[in-house]
Amino acid sequence: MPSPRAGFSLKLPVALLTFLLCASSCKYAALNPFVKSSEKPYRTDIVFQHENRRVGPAAVLQKRNLTLADCRAMALRTNLELQAARFEEMAQLAIRDSNYKRILPHLSYNSELSHKSDLRWSYSDIIGKEGLPPRPSIVTQENNSVSSYSNGHERNTFTLNLEARWTPTDAALAYYMSLTNHNDAGKAHWAKLRVAQRLVEVVEGAFFRLLSLQQCLSLAQENLRMRNSVKRKHDELLENKLSNPEEYYRSEQKRIAAERLLTKILNQIEFQRNILASTMGISPDYCVDGGFYLVGELMPPMCPYKLCDLEMVALQNRPESFQAGLNQINSIYDYRRTIIKYLPKLTGYWKYARDKDKFLMTKDWNDVGLYVYFDLLEYFANRDESKAAAIKANKAQRETGAVAVSLASQVRAAGLKFFDAVDDLRSSGQSLDATKKMHNVVSTRVQMKDAQKLLAEEAYADTLEARINRIKSMGESNAVFAELQSALGINYKEMN
Repeated sequence: MPSPRAGFSLKLPVALLTFLLCASSCKYAALNPFVKSSEKPYRTDIVFQHENRRVGPAAVLQKRNLTLADCRAMALRTNLELQAARFEEMAQLAIRDSNYKRILPHLSYNSELSHKSDLRWSYSDIIGKEGLPPRPSIVTQENNSVSSYSNGHERNTFTLNLEARWTPTDAALAYYMSLTNHNDAGKAHWAKLRVAQRLVEVVEGAFFRLLSLQQCLSLAQENLRMRNSVKRKHDELLENKLSNPEEYYRSEQKRIAAERLLTKILNQIEFQRNILASTMGISPDYCVDGGFYLVGELMPPMCPYKLCDLEMVALQNRPESFQAGLNQINSIYDYRRTIIKYLPKLTGYWKYARDKDKFLMTKDWNDVGLYVYFDLLEYFANRDESKAAAIKANKAQRETGAVAVSLASQVRAAGLKFFDAVDDLRSSGQSLDATKKMHNVVSTRVQMKDAQKLLAEEAYADTLEARINRIKSMGESNAVFAELQSALGINYKEMN
């Protein structure tokens, strides 16, 4: 075997393999960790993310008339917070798989090819001949070796080592850590589910409010037209002294209220449109003049649960309830890990080594053994750590109860708000029936004087306002029902 070139040194450390793996996986990362970042490019990147990922023009919509299902699907597809929650779940799953692999025995390999400028140490260990190098034999075609061997190394060396090592203590720790990571992945899944539920809540609330406002717009315009007409006729009657000032003042106040109602509806349309557009990833700047139109039918919401049953439904469906349970289980796993640390660390190993040194007679050897490690200081330190883990387990148990109380409070408040909205919807329906009846009575009179004609027009305008209130109450009750469904955790469930 020819000798390596002088000055040549080569190693295969684990760091090199790690670097290659990291370099191959950089395609999954958005940033290059080897490039120094500065504040200005970072701000530029924020603007880029805002303009190109968060929002887009209304032209990205494939159709202008959107149903509730269209809005939900687009929001769930484009929402960045939900996408970040999905990536977090994927990361936790990868960490879980990583700790699963740590339970297996460790296999390591290392090798070395080097050239030394001088002998490492004296070769011969024979009494009276210390320091003498091995004597090479006479070189012939059949014999090209040494006639005596020693424990030293030649200057040119190549060695390789293959080792298998397994520690039951570390495997048990990795096992409980993998269980904890498995629960962390479950918590990330429930967190993602809660993000989707909140998103659907906002989408449905804005959808029903905007849908009701769209239907109210034409009625509000007609109401203002009627109020202006009544106001002009009251002006004429007042000039001819056929009307008293109180009726004129009342008509003027109603006209101002109708004008304000129309302006308020227009403002609320833009407000709810902006909320809905933002959830769907569309820039609100592109929705000032429309951008899209909602289609659907407003129906009175029906809650399938009684008020006394809402708390149990929430505890069975809200992701926070499951997250609290997983936190409590993780605290138990943490406590068990601290108990394992009390035990002595036993490590069994098998090692194979080969040294190509031509001066060595035996170039291959195996090494099998058991390594026992026990640190008294770590033992006492682990006692305190175990005590802290037990305290945290008790804390997690209390926090689970606190989460249950908080969920019950939230869903009860949402339920009361919903039933109040239903009562308001019922009242608006009764008011609409009353105004319709009054308008029918006034308009069916055979002969009507000018004042009676005004009364009929005012009754018609009152009917328009009652219809507007009815439609707005219908939209608001559906929006509040969407909030109740989110509080119950039943508005969105991920399909497997």
